[in-house]
Parts: sequence; C-alpha cells; structure tokens
Amino acid sequence: MGRSDLAVSPLALSTMTFGTAPWGSNEADSRAVFDAYVDAGGNFVDTADVYV
Repeated sequence: MGRSDLAVSPLALSTMTFGTAPWGSNEADSRAVFDAYVDAGGNFVDTADVYV
C-alpha cells in the first residue's frame, strides 16, 4: 500500500455472518474460522455487517 511497506493478505475474510442469528455462525464457530484464518497467515478482515 503505497510506500508504507504494509502487506495485506491476497484473500480477505468476510465476517458479515459472524454472530448473526438465526442464519449466521455462532460465537464458537466464528472464533474457529477466524483463528484458522489468522493461523494460516491472514491479516485482511472485512467487518462490514451489510452491503447495499
């Protein structure tokens, strides 16, 4: 990103359905997905809760 030497993951993790009842992932499942993403080297998280 410019000259900042900031490096982001080539793939983002979307968390839109984390913790959203009744069709989203519960807290434990959301945490497991997030932890797996971070453990795999991910560092680009999309935290939007709605898209228009």
